[in-house]
Amino acid sequence: MNGDAMRLYTITGTRESIKKLNTMNVGLLISEIWRDPGKWPFFALDNGCYAAFSHGAEWDPSPFLKHLSRCRDKGLRPDFVVIPDRPLSKDSLDFSKKWYPVLKTMYPDFPYYLAVQDGMAPEDVEDIDGIQGIFVGGSMDWKLESMKAWIDYAHSKGMGCHVGRIGPIQRMLMCELAGADSIDSTTWVQRKGGIEKYIGGYMAQRKNEEHTEVSE
Repeated sequence: MNGDAMRLYTITGTRESIKKLNTMNVGLLISEIWRDPGKWPFFALDNGCYAAFSHGAEWDPSPFLKHLSRCRDKGLRPDFVVIPDRPLSKDSLDFSKKWYPVLKTMYPDFPYYLAVQDGMAPEDVEDIDGIQGIFVGGSMDWKLESMKAWIDYAHSKGMGCHVGRIGPIQRMLMCELAGADSIDSTTWVQRKGGIEKYIGGYMAQRKNEEHTEVSE
């Protein structure tokens, strides 16, 4: 396992679940709906594109831009901001390239992550200067197959790498072993007992792995 703990993010939670998540050092990933990051140990800002895609709706950039303005005006600094993308679309990279300079002009102080989709390869993003990380999106099969290459690429450039929509413990451990800096999932909080089952189970497994390494 990696020496540095992989950060976990989720999108929402009840008052009680947020207390549990705080004790587990799980952060908030703000998406289409604003949540108070002050209730969480750390936070990042998604663009809401996947949420719109999953509902079959056209993406409205207004909430995303309002979230950015609120963070700027309140002096809040997210761990990263995901540049707008087009989930599962071959046009995603061109779309992100159009948005990136706009964001850097309007909100220059935030760290930006580029979302990558099915069919994209590290050489496709070489000409994008100034991004601070890669957000591995795309279909689940492609994501799990390609994430190690993206993680290695990001780290070779001194960038972070986040893998999106990772639910079960097996996938969490796969991301950990691949060297991901962070992951997110809504499954952990949306399913009854999910916090204990997924996050608690992952942390227990990670602790066992670390203990085994030390013993060896």
